[in-house]
Amino acid sequence: MNLLLLILPGISILFVKLSDASYYGQLIKNVYVKYNMRAVLIVRSEQSMERSTVWHESAKQLFDEGIPISCWHTSQYDNRTMQLEENIQDILHVSELRTMEELQAFQLFTNNMEINNGVWLMIFMSYDNQDICEYCHEPSEDLFNSTFDLKRLVVCCNSKTVTEWKRSHTNGLKNLEVGQLVDDNRGVVWIDNSNYYDHFSMNELSIAMNFTISKMMWDHQFGTWDAETANWTGAIGKVHRNEADIGVSDFLMTNRRADAVSFASPIIYEKLKLNIKKNDAGYVMLKAYFKSLATDVWIVIIGLIVITPLLLTIIRYRRRDHFFPLLFENYSSIWGIYCQQSLPECPEQPSQRIIYLSILICSYVTLGAYSGSMISSLAVIQDSSFNTLEDLIEDGSYKLLVFDTSLIDHFFTVSDERLQKKMKSLIIPLNSTSGSNEEAFQRVCRERVAFFTTESTKKALFNVIPCELSSIGTGIVATASIILPLNSINLAPINDNLRKFRVNGLIRRLEQNYFRQLERKKTEHPPVTVRGIVPLLMILAVGLSVALIIFMIERNTPWFMQKTYNTSTRRVRLGKHTTFP
Repeated sequence: MNLLLLILPGISILFVKLSDASYYGQLIKNVYVKYNMRAVLIVRSEQSMERSTVWHESAKQLFDEGIPISCWHTSQYDNRTMQLEENIQDILHVSELRTMEELQAFQLFTNNMEINNGVWLMIFMSYDNQDICEYCHEPSEDLFNSTFDLKRLVVCCNSKTVTEWKRSHTNGLKNLEVGQLVDDNRGVVWIDNSNYYDHFSMNELSIAMNFTISKMMWDHQFGTWDAETANWTGAIGKVHRNEADIGVSDFLMTNRRADAVSFASPIIYEKLKLNIKKNDAGYVMLKAYFKSLATDVWIVIIGLIVITPLLLTIIRYRRRDHFFPLLFENYSSIWGIYCQQSLPECPEQPSQRIIYLSILICSYVTLGAYSGSMISSLAVIQDSSFNTLEDLIEDGSYKLLVFDTSLIDHFFTVSDERLQKKMKSLIIPLNSTSGSNEEAFQRVCRERVAFFTTESTKKALFNVIPCELSSIGTGIVATASIILPLNSINLAPINDNLRKFRVNGLIRRLEQNYFRQLERKKTEHPPVTVRGIVPLLMILAVGLSVALIIFMIERNTPWFMQKTYNTSTRRVRLGKHTTFP
């Protein structure tokens, strides 16, 4: 049976051109990053000029990217590797095998050593010797004298598959596909078989129906209807044109899709939701302190603070007094009342007492209302600023991340035509080449975007999502299943086996294993740097500067006034003495 396996958005692929010398560097780099290695050790048994040049260029490329790398001959390995492994753990070993003679020499080399951990990448390359390629696809024996802890990764001749040789309990080897090589994108995103729901569903089906997968094709898009070519694209298009016998992924059922392919019995019933970043109550911006009261309330408060001292100054002003010092004194008194400070002395006039009492009552009411509003905004914070999809669209500040844009037309029917057009303008289409589920959730935490996906996807990635999310219900319950060509003879037996899986609890067990919600790690707040408290330091600096200036003025004013008075008196006396001798 030909199987079309759709790569879920959480899986990335590496396309590598095998004839290119930089292929080695790109492949080694991706394995190095994937398994968190600390150094690369290339072990070679032959020393031809051609291969040495290729490995030299690859090593230079890796070294330029900051990856520690060294090339050793097999004769050097036994004496030097012990010294290296004492200083560096997690070494990625790389070997290239081109002939059966090199394979035998490599096996003799590994059997004389005890290799129990780490990662070993073996690259089988041959243009005229097929024996080495056949051995790569079907290994007859383990090349390593090792335990189960050693990870053996292999890339066979001109194959686009990265395979792991898994050692079974019968001491045999089995191939497990862990990644794909692709031509136009030099990067690797690996298939996580331990967390791949559809992979195990397909395994159970193949065992129950007694069939094997003869060919596996990969596609990074679910598929949409192309009106220009009048045909389906992506995985649905391949199944629709009978290029594949079955498509495995969580294909959501729509009326248009049902006219092109046959859906098996639903495996998953999903609620579709829009996920946005949850409002963080612990993060309060400086402007939030001013949002506790409405703008008109702030205008009234500032108006009272400005007008009241002026009114007091007019009441207390006498011609023999100085106006501005008296105004400054009243401003200080009013600000002191709002800052919970007492007056230097109680005024004697009833009119002034009434004004001060009114200001005192007003300050208590204002501070009480402000404190209550601020506490409420911090303690009773909403998870989301939107209650419905229409609210989010009307706001227009959030983009919509969608992996399959055809679902929008099928599921979302907004009564307002203006809102429907606005919603389509906010959509950002995604596929596995431009993002994955995990990357989409990371974008939700970084940007003002909403991710349209299923609830199970959110649960499966719960422990790797860097922030708390808030979900906006769409009121849509979708069904997902595998697909087959229209009127396929395999539909009935597949449905029968899926029904048996559901009855005996296999589907439920798989859901519990791979869609379980893990405990989120506690949020670790980064340390506060000097740059983070610059606004507070500026406020303190300005306040200290103003206080220092006022202090200097108050300190020097009497001395200056006394000096001015003495100078004036001396001039007057001198003038009198000159006029009246």
